Amino acid sequence: LVSGSYDETIKLWDARTGKELHTLRGGTGYVLSVAFNHDGSLLASGSDGKIQIWNPHKGRLLRTLSGHKGVVFGICWSPDGKVLASGGIDHSVRLWDPETGRETVTMRGHDGEGGCLCEKMNEGEWNEHVCVNAECPLSGHTLKVRSLAFSPDGSLLASASEDTRVMLWDVLRDPPKLKETLEGHTKGVNSVCFNEEGTLLVSGSWDRTFKVWDVQRREDPPSPDLKPPPCNASFDAEGDV
Repeated sequence: LVSGSYDETIKLWDARTGKELHTLRGGTGYVLSVAFNHDGSLLASGSDGKIQIWNPHKGRLLRTLSGHKGVVFGICWSPDGKVLASGGIDHSVRLWDPETGRETVTMRGHDGEGGCLCEKMNEGEWNEHVCVNAECPLSGHTLKVRSLAFSPDGSLLASASEDTRVMLWDVLRDPPKLKETLEGHTKGVNSVCFNEEGTLLVSGSWDRTFKVWDVQRREDPPSPDLKPPPCNASFDAEGDV
């Protein structure tokens, strides 16, 4: 078990005994997100504008990924461990090559005030505030991205934001494409998680509900009213609970 803290440390725990095994230091601020890769050989942590990749067994920092402008709230690994996704206060969802530390894709949209945040390559450099085309088809999150989840087959990436929306990205396309926007929450969405089959997606929100979406039909069944608001959501191994 791994935990990240406002004390700027990462702690590894024996989940069976509750004993603290290691404390990792050397981050760049509050640690607001942590995630193991598929086989537990690597650990990613998100803090103020940085993502760090660690060898959790030796407690060694391997590389630092820079690109976000401000706090990184959510990180997750693809099922095969070849892609790392991150989301943050800068409204963006970013994909990284964890082996090299190179940022491969930035998915973002508009700032909510009419300003365009699309990006395209211009003479070898990424330029912001330039529309992809006259119709500006990209429509990403407009507020902080709080949580991310890959589908079990790695074909979809779900992102949850304070803009009340959940977005499904087709990450097998090059570049990735926004496939669907799930709307129904009335306040910010804090967490998302797929079931084991990848057919259902659950989202938890400050509106005191969690919603279970049929990803194939994109339906939202009735949701209970929860107090306090759910901050995290996950399925059990069988996907029944």
